[in-house]
Amino acid sequence: MPGSSSLVDDPPQLFPNPPEGCQGDIERAWYFYLSEISLWRLEVNARRSIDQLQQGDCRGLPRTLIEVYHDTLSQLEAWRSSLPPLVSIENGSTTEEDDVIRFVLRGRVTYVHELISWPFLYAIMSDRNENGAADQQVADALAFHYDRLLANTSGYYHRHHGTWLMVRSSARSACILLGFVRLYPSSRVMPPAWKDAVLLTLKMVEYWSTEIKEMCPVLHTMTRLLEIVE
Repeated sequence: MPGSSSLVDDPPQLFPNPPEGCQGDIERAWYFYLSEISLWRLEVNARRSIDQLQQGDCRGLPRTLIEVYHDTLSQLEAWRSSLPPLVSIENGSTTEEDDVIRFVLRGRVTYVHELISWPFLYAIMSDRNENGAADQQVADALAFHYDRLLANTSGYYHRHHGTWLMVRSSARSACILLGFVRLYPSSRVMPPAWKDAVLLTLKMVEYWSTEIKEMCPVLHTMTRLLEIVE
């Protein structure tokens, strides 16, 4: 995990107010900027908390990880509830209705979800679950990866500055879902429509692999995993 002290990882220290009298697209752009800074800070704080746990007592690690997990989720919910209507991504809005601002904010949320749930998923998928990964956290982690695929679907075939990151993160989430099903075929914690989302992601990876050669091995892995679990 990258060092949290890096200037690259640190959000801006200043938290400016929108200029008086701004309206329309300018006002919305300001709210987006401030919302993203808040989310960035939340992510960095969670990352630092997890980094610090690596220096502590391993015996209390699972309990402390769960505390960080729930604390971050509570902060995420508060952040989501605080968003003004111009940039809101509350449950009432859908990914199909998203514009680029909401698309980006939803995408950033998926990275925070992945960060705080990864230790539980890693434990159960690497067969190093001596302390017992919490069932609820594992189910949440799988749901988070499924949610990422849903959030990203509308942007699968759009070329933009975040395309490469979106392709990789979506493929990673799809492989995690496939890998879990392969390890635990009788598990009942998988999201109900996970396979449909994975198939859409597979088609997206196939599309981009024609010009992003690094995705060809990923495409092969995804195809092979899908064949195994079907």
